[in-house]
Amino acid sequence: YAFQALTSLIVIGIYLVYISIFSDDKIISSIMLVYVVSAGIDINWLFYGLEKFKLIVFRSTLVKIFTITGVLLFVRKPADIYVYCMIYVLGMLLSQVIVWPFVFGMITFRRVSMQEIKRHIKPDLLLFMPVIAVSLYKFMDKIMLGYISSRAEVGYYESCEKIIQVPNLLVSALSTVMLPRI
Repeated sequence: YAFQALTSLIVIGIYLVYISIFSDDKIISSIMLVYVVSAGIDINWLFYGLEKFKLIVFRSTLVKIFTITGVLLFVRKPADIYVYCMIYVLGMLLSQVIVWPFVFGMITFRRVSMQEIKRHIKPDLLLFMPVIAVSLYKFMDKIMLGYISSRAEVGYYESCEKIIQVPNLLVSALSTVMLPRI
């Protein structure tokens, strides 16, 4: 987790530079900083490895209900995009914060040296490269579409992509459950 925290701090720094220099909508970008922070405290990998899926499913269901309820109650018109973003990122943050008390009950933290962290950098980068490649491939189409068309068209495209990806959810769920056993 020390390596995750260290890389998260680096990414947060890069994102702050993005907000201040490149962002077209600084308000939404600033709100989405909470999403970046929540990714930095994500500890789901621990629960997957320990096969504690019941906790993850319960937490995910609870947060989805909170998020959907918030959107239905507070988002009424297109100008509420900031409210929508805030509900979305707070749901993600809540999703990560909820499980941390369980972490403290299952494991003990110890101080690690920089040498121990360095030992994991190369293997982690080897695992990280395919993830980056897939992410770039997956999101580059939306970025390019955003430059040549409107936000509404990107939204339609994103919604269609989500519908198409529904069968992948079954495969992802099965692989998440089966991978720790394998």
